[in-house]
Amino acid sequence: MSDYQRLSLFDIKLGQPLPFSVYDKAGILLLKTGCSINVERHLEILIANGLYFKPEQVKHRTSAPEPEAPNSEANTFFVLDAAKLKLLRLFDQYRDGGVKDDFVGRIDTLASTVMDACSHDTDAALANLHLDYETSYAVVHHMQAAILCEIMGKKLKVNESTRLSLIKAALTHDMDLLDIQDDLDKQITSLDSYQKERIRAHPQNSERILRKLGVTDALWLNAVEHHHERLDGSGYAYALSGDAINITTRILAVADIYSAMIRDRPYRKAMLSNEAMRQLLLEQGKKADLRLIQLLIKEVGVFPPGALVQLANNEISVVKERKVNSVCPTVYSFIRSSGMPMISPLKRETENAEHKVTNIVSFSNYRRSIAIIRGLWLQTAA
Repeated sequence: MSDYQRLSLFDIKLGQPLPFSVYDKAGILLLKTGCSINVERHLEILIANGLYFKPEQVKHRTSAPEPEAPNSEANTFFVLDAAKLKLLRLFDQYRDGGVKDDFVGRIDTLASTVMDACSHDTDAALANLHLDYETSYAVVHHMQAAILCEIMGKKLKVNESTRLSLIKAALTHDMDLLDIQDDLDKQITSLDSYQKERIRAHPQNSERILRKLGVTDALWLNAVEHHHERLDGSGYAYALSGDAINITTRILAVADIYSAMIRDRPYRKAMLSNEAMRQLLLEQGKKADLRLIQLLIKEVGVFPPGALVQLANNEISVVKERKVNSVCPTVYSFIRSSGMPMISPLKRETENAEHKVTNIVSFSNYRRSIAIIRGLWLQTAA
């Protein structure tokens, strides 16, 4: 980052065109010259996380181009990036003992953000979390569970108030593990007895923590306390079964399982989304709610937005949009059949035999292309 300089709140005028492009601490382009930041909390979050510019841009620039009006898709991707930073800050402050009085209000705001993001563009919301391999597991896991809960809840015609409570439960369901989550994420050895006990007790303890932080919403608390219960009675901590587990808790349970499956952990590679779906059906069908598993598979799709796929012509592409025919999504190729990267991704319609999706591939082999891939969603907001 020697060629970059860090920005402060005084360097950017809210709502005015940027005189230079800005980058994150890894040098990834966030906002192009001429774009504007119109929401104060977004600007604050970006500055707090580290926002940089190249001084030579100011030297050679004559005038800023007119800013493009971002569409809802770009806004969805950008707003979720900002929401993850807010959740990260909230978790960090909780671990440091510095959050209490405003905890419920901040989770309320985040839950509304998730609901709005999914309403504006569900494909972009799903892609944002599938393509995030940099943010901490705790943040991405909670956000992903929240998005999946909203998608399933809305499809089931659960009312908005109940869905908001469910999203808040998803955003906070592992509160008791936050102090040891980083260690668990790095651990490659077997869990010790203390860790096993903490994991088994975390649903109850998370519910107690939320009460102490001012949560009084019974649905929110119930979903957190029981999200590891299973329909056949094999779950914990109360070994509840069948109708003793309500529908909102069942939704959170399915979202929690799927989200954990598709994240990289030190002791195992992330499952590809189609493999996670298959395992959900085969291994969790009698434990979790089979109807909800089938709903999740239908809504997320065989090839979910953000998944990397190989085409019949050997190009590597990223799924951009789901379609009614879930095996024929709209994709953008970013690696040529020769294995060389493309300067600009090319749109492919997978109904064509040449561009038919043949299989899902692991993101770990294409991490260097992340800026190009994310740019497909950020190009009008960035």
